[in-house]
Amino acid sequence: MQMRILWLTETYYPNRGGMAHSCDRIVQSLREERIDVDVIHFTNRRPPFQVEQKERGTYVACPLSEDPAHVLNRLWNHLDGQPNNWTHLVAFGGFLPSLGAPILASWLDLPLVLLLRGNDLDLSLFSPRRRPMLQDAVLAAKQVCVVTREHQQKLTKIWPKVSVQYVPNGIDLRSWQVLESDRQRATSWRQQDVAKGLRVLGLFGHLKEKKGFPFLLDALHLSGISDSVHLLIVGELGPTSTDVLAHHSIAYSRLPFLDRYELMAYYPACDAIAIPSFYDGMPNVLLEAGALGIPFIAARTGGMRDLLLTGIHGFVFDVGDRHACADALHTWVQTSTQEMNKMGEACKQLVQTHYTHKAEVRKYLEVFRSILL
Repeated sequence: MQMRILWLTETYYPNRGGMAHSCDRIVQSLREERIDVDVIHFTNRRPPFQVEQKERGTYVACPLSEDPAHVLNRLWNHLDGQPNNWTHLVAFGGFLPSLGAPILASWLDLPLVLLLRGNDLDLSLFSPRRRPMLQDAVLAAKQVCVVTREHQQKLTKIWPKVSVQYVPNGIDLRSWQVLESDRQRATSWRQQDVAKGLRVLGLFGHLKEKKGFPFLLDALHLSGISDSVHLLIVGELGPTSTDVLAHHSIAYSRLPFLDRYELMAYYPACDAIAIPSFYDGMPNVLLEAGALGIPFIAARTGGMRDLLLTGIHGFVFDVGDRHACADALHTWVQTSTQEMNKMGEACKQLVQTHYTHKAEVRKYLEVFRSILL
């Protein structure tokens, strides 16, 4: 039976950020496997309800308003009466897909597959307003998919009768390669902006509170190696993090949020990547940096707990343990470049072997096919 998926999402191109990139990657990977995917994107960035034909599917922008009920009723008006040859309804992250999918799946007589990301659980599990919505979606789903084993365990304990599948993120290595021009730009930046002898510790993405940026600065101060490190911060910092940074005497460079491929000029400039999150999903930076052979200093949570081993892929410390993080930073500075290169190569081999977009899409295909049996 030919599969055709109705896909609801708030995060898709032209949106920026990790979730939008992940959504686009999965959709394109499914289409490459000859699966038709019709994307409904909740956005005001494109003309509303104009059906754009794509290779193996369509794209439709559903306009947003302050009233979720109005948005979802308008979407139903668009879907109602269309030839229903869909085999699955997928809700990919965000508030509106999870809110609307259980009802739309029932009205369309489709099995619901709920793809939850780290942000969905972070924002919903302890929110009195969002938790009922999450529960409705989880209980209505034929299959729930999450990107970390930690989230799989948590959801299974809350809803033991629900099928929760671990499907980690992947990366398309065909387009994720460092060019010689990228290396030259990275070398040039480092020569111009980083004092000789300092190690560069990179932090990439939306560094919101859960990402532990002030915590990392405190650990750096505690470690006694602040004068040996240059921080490369690429992305968004919240006001609290900006204030804390201003009060720490550490060398740093700060760049705005960059397009994914613009990062290629900065990833190679890093000696390690820091992911000191208090809680997390599977951040794209984990696979992006790993695929380029850059080791990590990371908290043992989320996707980092699934992938990284201390002494093999960098240095992993217990979540929120400032002294353990300080020890990891101190050990990193004391570790030879040769040993760090070996760790970087281990990261590259891990990603190339187990976390490609092909491995990711194979697992999703297994999920979709199992529902049709």
